[in-house]
Amino acid sequence: MAAVEGRLTRLEGAMAAVEGRLARLEDALTAVEGRLTRLEGAMAAVEGRLTRLEEGLASVRTTLASTEEGLEHVKGRVGRVEEGLSSLKGELAELKAGVTARFDKLEERVERVGRVVRSANELFVDLLGYEGILRAEAVTFAKSELARILELAENPLTKEEKERLKQLLEKDDLTLEEAQELYRIADKLVEEHGDKIEAWKLLWYSRAWIGINWRRMAEQRKTQAR
Repeated sequence: MAAVEGRLTRLEGAMAAVEGRLARLEDALTAVEGRLTRLEGAMAAVEGRLTRLEEGLASVRTTLASTEEGLEHVKGRVGRVEEGLSSLKGELAELKAGVTARFDKLEERVERVGRVVRSANELFVDLLGYEGILRAEAVTFAKSELARILELAENPLTKEEKERLKQLLEKDDLTLEEAQELYRIADKLVEEHGDKIEAWKLLWYSRAWIGINWRRMAEQRKTQAR
């Protein structure tokens, strides 16, 4: 009987030990369940963040697609504007060419008229000198008006031409050769300073002396013929 009680006591001790182990296992299992619960919560939070990220990416893709469409639309408008500008440049170039051609023709006509008027003036002064209407004394008196021409002589005359012009203006009488030389200088000045009356006066002065010398030559021929 004592042996049986001893065995029962040992069994009770073993059961108590088993119950203790079971209790510890239950505690461990509870701890594991808690950790699993926390992990599930964390996973749910991660999934939520991933979902929001995916939604954000989808929104970004939609925005990018819309932006690309807008850019394509802008490119199309820019292309049309460039085509319009290119067409406008072509039209302006044609207009400029037409206007330039008309101005060139107008300049040619003005130059022709100017040459005609100039030739008529030269012929008129030549005739006045040849017919004796312009006398040498009167022409020499008018020479004082030509002194200002030297102020224009810096350009286009050379230094030698300017000095020669001064010498010719200091003479009270010019030979035909001198008058023709003066005319060449005056012609050069008129080309450069046609808007200055002094240049024209010098031209007329030289032509008057050319006409006077022609008259003198004609009178000499008449005298010799007698």
